[in-house]
This record gives sequence, C-alpha cells and structure tokens, in this order.
Amino acid sequence: MDASGGWRSRALCRDSPIDFTANMEAQEPPEDAAAVCDLCPVRVECLDYALQLDLWGCWGRTSYWQRRQLRRRYRRAMCPVCRVEGGVLLELGGGQACLTCAVSWRATPARLPAGG
Repeated sequence: MDASGGWRSRALCRDSPIDFTANMEAQEPPEDAAAVCDLCPVRVECLDYALQLDLWGCWGRTSYWQRRQLRRRYRRAMCPVCRVEGGVLLELGGGQACLTCAVSWRATPARLPAGG
C-alpha cells in the first residue's frame, strides 16, 4: 500500500493530539505514544516504513534508537556473500547458511548472540 492513503489513513496516531516526536533523545517511545501504538492496526506497516526511511520519532511503538539497534542487528544477520536485503539465514548448529545464495559458513564468536 502506498504511504499517503493506504496504511497511514488507518493509523490511530493520524488524528491523535499526542506528539509522537517528543523527547527524541529517549531510548523508549513516550508512554502516551506507545499506548496509542499498542492498539494500532497498522503498527507493523508503520515500523517497516520507519525502518526503511530512518525516521525520527515514535513509529510502530519504537523510538529512533530502538530502530537503529534493529537495523544494526539486521545488517549483522545479512549474508556476507550476497548481501541480499531480506535474505533469510538458516542456523545450522555451529554455522549459518544463506537461503538466497546457498552459501554456508561456520559461526564465529562475533556472530554468536551474547551469552551464547
């Protein structure tokens, strides 16, 4: 759907008096904005839109800083060979494989999750 009249027209924040850009330095979205997002039927579309455009403010119940962390994790999870956006990585015991280009590799300590 296009952002101008599709999902955005169904967003609960559209007619809300709440400032979704308040306190942009905060790690968490403002509580009143998060409460609206919790009930919103287009929260997933909103988050996807903000991730693609690197937007400030509360989008999809996330702050700018939370989305920045999500993008960083996503970049680390991309296949180091094909770098296809949206590529799916398969965990194989001590290794990983890319389902897009079929390349596999052993996981290094840098790729293992914290505590793992």
